[in-house]
Amino acid sequence: MDTSAPAPHIGAVYAENATGDEYTLSGLRSRGQVFLAENSTGSGRIIDRLPLEELAGRFTFVRCNHDDFCCTAHRTHTSPHRGCLLR
Repeated sequence: MDTSAPAPHIGAVYAENATGDEYTLSGLRSRGQVFLAENSTGSGRIIDRLPLEELAGRFTFVRCNHDDFCCTAHRTHTSPHRGCLLR
C-alpha cells in the first residue's frame, strides 16, 4: 500500500509543522509556487507564492478538502469553483 503524500494539488490540506495550523492549497502557479488558504477554523489568512520546496519543508499533507475546494487530484467539484482547473 502506498502511504506517500500525493503531488501538490488544489484542494489538498497541509498542516504547518511548527504550529499545526491547517491550510488548503488553493492555487498553483508556474515556476513551482503555490497559494495556501487557511481553513475556516483559522484566521482566513492566505500565504501567497510559497515555493514548492518550502511547502515540502514546512508543511505535511493531511487530507483533501472536498467540502470547500475543487480537488484536482480526485476531479471533484464544489461551488463556487475556487481555483478550479477542471471547468
